[in-house]
Formats: sequence, structure tokens, C-alpha cells
Amino acid sequence: MKNITTLIGSLLILCGVYTSKVSAEGFTVGANGIVGAVEASGTEHERTDAGDSGKTAHDAGAIFVGADIFAEYEWSNGLALGFSMVPMDADIGSGKRTDTVQIADDNDTGDRSASAELTDLTTIYATKTLGGSNSYILLGYHQATVTTAETLPNSTYGNADIDGFQFGIGTKVPVGNGAIRYEISYSDFDDITLNSSTGATGQKITADVDAIQAKLGFNF
Repeated sequence: MKNITTLIGSLLILCGVYTSKVSAEGFTVGANGIVGAVEASGTEHERTDAGDSGKTAHDAGAIFVGADIFAEYEWSNGLALGFSMVPMDADIGSGKRTDTVQIADDNDTGDRSASAELTDLTTIYATKTLGGSNSYILLGYHQATVTTAETLPNSTYGNADIDGFQFGIGTKVPVGNGAIRYEISYSDFDDITLNSSTGATGQKITADVDAIQAKLGFNF
């Protein structure tokens, strides 16, 4: 699915380069500075085959600062189709606990920690201006990867590809041959399930990820 998103984005850029020769005002490229907040709510389900059916719930949040690059084509009716990518990672959060009980043959004692990042975030989006103004509404479709790092005695949880939807509003202020953009949006990603690499019965992490972004950018 990620390859399809990348292909569509590449085709969009190529089409924009071609059509810009005919109607330069329709095609724009640019970059945004981003300040955002990512929140994740998750639960670790410990293995049940060793007699340990415990669950550890944890909420995490992180502020991130980054940037994205985008290309889009806008028609005369104010509808635009675009593709953006974030060439950097965003921390989702981290957590730590100390296990003190030995259960059956499960080495379940010691410090346990985990962290996660949102990586390779790409978005296909559409915007529509409101009336004759420079303000617009935004609807987007995300794809990204959640990468994890953890300290566990016998297993890891790996990574997961996730999808999400984005809703937002913004405005463009014409400056010279381009425009300054102000935008705020909310993103809701799929629920995540990460199973233990050992295949232990019931050992997994489930989580939900949400994000809010504020952007300040410029397009040419």
C-alpha cells in the first residue's frame, strides 16, 4: 500500500510539472514548518500461557517540531489535490516499569522500557476553498510506520504500518508569486496491535494514536 501512495504522489508531481507549462497558476510546490502533539494510549498484555494474564496500561504524549514538503494542483473551482511527505520521525512516547515476580519459566523480573516513533509519514489530501476567500478545508489520508524499541528479556514487538485520516482548516495569504499558509489539523490513526516476536500466547501491545498539527508554510 505504501508503494501505491508513493506512486500516486510521484505521478501527481509529474502531472503538475507537465501541466504547469500550460497553466502555471494551478501547480504549486512548497514546504511547511510543523509544530504538533502526538498522543498514544496503549496496553501491554502479558503472556497467558505462563500464568501471567496481567495488563499494563499507559498513556503517552509528545510534542514534535518538524517539516514536510508538498506538491499540489488546484483547479479554478478552488478544489486542490496534493501529496506531502515528512522526511523525519516524530516521537510518540515512552514508558518504563519494573517487574518483581518470577512466574513459571517466564523471566519476568527487572526493568522493562519501551518507546515508539511515527516514521515515513505520507499524505494524500484534498482542499477546497470556502466561497471567494483564501480559507480552505482539508481532508487527507495518511500512511506511516510505527517503530518500537524496547528492553525485554526474550522478545521484541517490532513495527507496524498504519493508516489514518486527517481533517483540518487553513488559509493562504498571497505573497509575490506564492503564498504563505497557515493550517491546523487533527489526525486519527488506526488502532495498532504488535505481537510478541516469541509467539507467546496473549503477549502483545495494543494502542491508539492521534495527532494535532499546526503548520506555517510557503508555496511557490
